Amino acid sequence: MTAMARLALPLVRDRDGFSDPRWAPHTVEEFHRAQERALAELSPQPLDVRVDGISRTAEVVSVADAWAALVAMPEKDFDLELRGHAWPRAGLALDVIADLEPYIAGSRAMVGPLLLPRRPRLPRRRPDSGS
Repeated sequence: MTAMARLALPLVRDRDGFSDPRWAPHTVEEFHRAQERALAELSPQPLDVRVDGISRTAEVVSVADAWAALVAMPEKDFDLELRGHAWPRAGLALDVIADLEPYIAGSRAMVGPLLLPRRPRLPRRRPDSGS
């Protein structure tokens, strides 16, 4: 299975939000045929994505508001896989962040007090009004 097909399968599988009868085959061969039929309905379109300031051409498939894109990175040991739901694709750009420490420190500062152990508190007794 190609990388683009693997990215597109969740889009066609969840197309209607219900269990589509084509995803309930009785054999592995029927399941693979159902996948191929669903993927045949999609046609990849070109998409321009800026990755760390360099414009790259990607392939994108979309079903309703959901989309998936594959950005080839021939000079790297990996390709980028992008998925979005109701997210605009025009002007899509990814920037490399070399130093994550400020973000991590900020997250620790915000979340840290929430992670401190808390002593259980017993409900306070109300003074009897009759005494």
